[in-house]
Amino acid sequence: MSLKHFYCFFIILFSATSFYGQDTYLDRFNSVSYSNNNGTQNFSGNWIENGDTNAGPTAQYLRISSNRLELYYLYGENIRRSANLTGSDTATLSFNWQSINLSGTRALDVQVSNNGGASYTSVGTVTGNTTGTFNQDITPFISANTTVRFAKTNTNWTNNQYAYIDNFQITTTQTPPSPVMQINDVSVNENAGSLTFTVTHTGLDASSPFTVDYQTVNGLATAGSDYTSSSGSLSFNGNTGQTSSVTIPILDDSSIESTETFTLELISSSNPTVVITDIGTASIIDDDSISMTNGTTSNECGKVFLDPGGLGNYSNNLNVIHTLCPEPGKDYVAVDFTSFDIDSGGDFLYVYDGDSTAATLIGQFDNDNIPSTIASSGGTGCLTFRFTSNNNGTGSGFEADINCYTEGPRLVIDDVSIDEDGGNIVFTVTSTRAAHGRNIFLLGFVNTQFTVDYTTTNGSALAGSDYM
Repeated sequence: MSLKHFYCFFIILFSATSFYGQDTYLDRFNSVSYSNNNGTQNFSGNWIENGDTNAGPTAQYLRISSNRLELYYLYGENIRRSANLTGSDTATLSFNWQSINLSGTRALDVQVSNNGGASYTSVGTVTGNTTGTFNQDITPFISANTTVRFAKTNTNWTNNQYAYIDNFQITTTQTPPSPVMQINDVSVNENAGSLTFTVTHTGLDASSPFTVDYQTVNGLATAGSDYTSSSGSLSFNGNTGQTSSVTIPILDDSSIESTETFTLELISSSNPTVVITDIGTASIIDDDSISMTNGTTSNECGKVFLDPGGLGNYSNNLNVIHTLCPEPGKDYVAVDFTSFDIDSGGDFLYVYDGDSTAATLIGQFDNDNIPSTIASSGGTGCLTFRFTSNNNGTGSGFEADINCYTEGPRLVIDDVSIDEDGGNIVFTVTSTRAAHGRNIFLLGFVNTQFTVDYTTTNGSALAGSDYM
């Protein structure tokens, strides 16, 4: 690999706003393309690389990888995109970031220019080995040629140092010159029962009282299964600042699913001068699962534990630590893996018998060593999970049922495989953890026998045709 100079260069030139209120200029990097436009307004052109040996979004030191912009081994390449913010009153720059091994003086510098790159001002840096969200007011840089640049600062990076950018966005606002209706966005857990949108009259006063009609519109959330559809009319007195509420019932279910959304839209107004283009988005967050999140401890039993990728594939270059502890009234936690796909040889799930990675290592797991049931042996009753991935392939990760127990005998049933012509199959049921019995005066603890009832349950094998 030859030495190189990497300079990441974004020129964000935005098209003029087409309606009053708030505009977003957004790239989610959700496809391997430099032409993504995911906001309410489009960028005026594609991302343009300079200096990268690949000169495209698919490979080398600047590329789109796992739905993020990847910056790697920075010396002097650059990338830019252009936009025009003329007419905006405010502008805010935001993005999600992850840094890997940016130690010492090595950092990613975030710079903004109001003169097309003739001069820059640093507004922040990304360093270390962590994740975060960047949010910065860049109103002073509003111009016809606003430029945002990412550049390595100080020492050149080495070949194990990365930065990732996602959800790159500039949000602009414009003062409404007429009455404008705004709807807030809402997020709730799916067991919340309901959510409430607030519709606000902003901008100028109206000439007289007016009404607006509204309706809910499906997104990934579907009326009848995720929420109850609603439509109706709201009355306003004509004075700016007045608000009105719309409450929507939320329907809970036991399915494991990603966050789902629907919207509230205004479809007509009795006053044609009132701007009703704003849309409120409702996000329904699944409450049946927990995804691995770095630095988090969860005390929720009866849910499904997911890898950092949630219901999708996990990403490259992860190092995520998450601890599960029993909820109040329980003594220890156990997880039963129901699916498992972690790329062999480079990606691993480490499980520790305690509330940190300093506890005893229970095992290191991948597709060559798939776990079944893992339980804390005592002490804190917690299990700590560390998930790592390299930069060479991913998988669908894992799902595991989280169960919490009071201390006592635990029955474990071994999994069994047999050829179809093998005759009988034998399950072994073992009593583990603690003895069963009671304390008797003068005799101390005395073991006592107990019985359990069992039954077989069909899977893909059917009773009567595959087994008796």
